[in-house]
Amino acid sequence: MKFVIEKTVFVKGVSKIQGITNRKTDFPITASVLIRTMGMNISVYATDLETGFEGFYSADIAEEGQAAVVSKKLFEIIKDFPSDYIKLETVEGKMLKISASDNVTKAEYHILCADPDEFTILTAIEDLPFYELDAQTLKDMIEKTLITGIPDDDRAHLCGLYLELPEGDKNIIRMLSTDGNRLIKIDRTYEVKLDIPMKEGVILSKKGMSDVLKLLEAGGQVEIGFRENNFIAKKDEETIVTRLLEGDFPDYKEVIPKPVDTRLKITKKAFLSLMKRMLIL
Repeated sequence: MKFVIEKTVFVKGVSKIQGITNRKTDFPITASVLIRTMGMNISVYATDLETGFEGFYSADIAEEGQAAVVSKKLFEIIKDFPSDYIKLETVEGKMLKISASDNVTKAEYHILCADPDEFTILTAIEDLPFYELDAQTLKDMIEKTLITGIPDDDRAHLCGLYLELPEGDKNIIRMLSTDGNRLIKIDRTYEVKLDIPMKEGVILSKKGMSDVLKLLEAGGQVEIGFRENNFIAKKDEETIVTRLLEGDFPDYKEVIPKPVDTRLKITKKAFLSLMKRMLIL
């Protein structure tokens, strides 16, 4: 394998997998990134066996092939690399050589390669029907529900976000989260009906959704889909697949009082300022 790629493009792709490859698992290969040549692009793939990311980036391919190297080490090298274009090539299939594409910059690294055949591809997305959502809206919902944190507890309703389309109203998408003490419910209304085939709600992994946030940073539109027990988010040439959690989410309708007898309307900025002052004590 041998190719040249623009540094900013490569750094952007590899940065999005750091959360996935830095998680502790029982399999050392999950700390690595799989790089493959795919036509006129390269594929950057990583998985922790629960969440997988794949992005395709334009590159000048000289020789086809693939290589798997430790993700964190690769990212540390390329983020401060002293050249705008980086050349990567495998040496006898055992080492990945990283150098500048020009003959002026004198910088060269060699990283030991892992066995690329050890990688597990979570699910195929070919022929999968996708449904388009506003990326900023989805990002806002995830950020607000992740306030409850990501606990070490393995109970699905604590380490997951509940996503549903309320029965009888296909214009609303709803997301909920709880830590056992707090419950957050967020509704967003769309002008058009959401024809997402969801008969009941699903529980999304909080860890997986923290990775999806990186996909949504640029705004625009994002496509989502479901296959078997997986949630898929796709934006441009980048895709994240994360396993749905099995279990039951609490009946939030029993928790939220209805109807509410007393309502207090207050300016958000003033209330936030008040709470910050109270937290000093």
